Amino acid sequence: MPSKSGPRLVRLSSILLAALATVVRSGQGTLRTQGPESPSARPSPTGAAPLFTSDELLRFTLRTDLRAVVRDRDSTRAQWHPAILTYDEGGRALTLDVALKTRGHWRLDPNHCDFPQLRVHFPSRQPEHSVFLGQDKLKLTTPCRSRAKDHDQYVLREYLIYRLYNLLTPRSFRVRLAQVTYVDESGREDTLTKYSFFIEDQEALAARHGARLFETEGAAFEHLDFDNAGLVSAFEYMIGGTDWSVWGLHNIRLMRDTLSGTMYAAPYDFDWSGLADADYAAPDRRLRLSSVRQRLYRGQCRTAEEWTPLLDRFREGRDSVYALYQSLPDLDPKYVRDTRKYLDAFYRVIDDPPSLRREFIQRCRPRA
Repeated sequence: MPSKSGPRLVRLSSILLAALATVVRSGQGTLRTQGPESPSARPSPTGAAPLFTSDELLRFTLRTDLRAVVRDRDSTRAQWHPAILTYDEGGRALTLDVALKTRGHWRLDPNHCDFPQLRVHFPSRQPEHSVFLGQDKLKLTTPCRSRAKDHDQYVLREYLIYRLYNLLTPRSFRVRLAQVTYVDESGREDTLTKYSFFIEDQEALAARHGARLFETEGAAFEHLDFDNAGLVSAFEYMIGGTDWSVWGLHNIRLMRDTLSGTMYAAPYDFDWSGLADADYAAPDRRLRLSSVRQRLYRGQCRTAEEWTPLLDRFREGRDSVYALYQSLPDLDPKYVRDTRKYLDAFYRVIDDPPSLRREFIQRCRPRA
């Protein structure tokens, strides 16, 4: 398999780069773009990838030198490791030669996690009936601790946060839950069957909406579609997310519509949020929060009148949000009950004008 290639850099014109630099220096909104963040976004000209057209649990086996993969912890020198992926497709066994590479930063430290996050490289040629048809390299989210039952639950929790954001906008990363059996061909490691999930490729997300990735740091909320900036801001508050930044492209991907030039943000990587509530997650000390469960609004500034139509979308989707947390039989029932209470607290804030003013309006961030 080829070596890792970074995401393709969007080549901006010198005029746009100069304009963005001016905005960053002055704080003026000369690049501000606005437009409705609606579910009727333009579809991808390439069509839908079969992997992400279903929410059905995917079951497959990965055979590899698991010990070599797990020990490959240097992000600057990580290697592709050959593997065999096998799954049942309509009663037929389908086998694909794939490759695995470790990814991430914090979780690559063996003191933090004994099982790394993975990237899976699929072959360019696959049978027409393959669920992975059209995929190249995909992130695979795995449990941090392979033998801790709670960490299987953390995978389910983060998966549902992606699904929650899918309910609010199509400009979001699609995901597919899987139950993966990891087999060590060397026989030195135990066979593991763990929950994991695939995340849509970032370039596929952009292409699906007629856009291209924008990878220049320094963007502000005022450079984004106005409704999109508010949606991301309110969503991060909803899930107790503080580990994100539009300005620094931290757990945020930006895409720019190729026709209108409008910029959109898509959040990802939610395992450090309050809604995921992983035991290894802690808030940045500078935020002076007691835990990740404590919400802190770190988003776009808007008036109460500007918030009304956007927050109506959260209110209208409330039943679907709660139903989502009833959709996975293996999700811990206590967590489901606690999540309902945690989300109830969010809805109380957005339904109460004084609370909305205190939590959102008075604590907003002029810069992203």
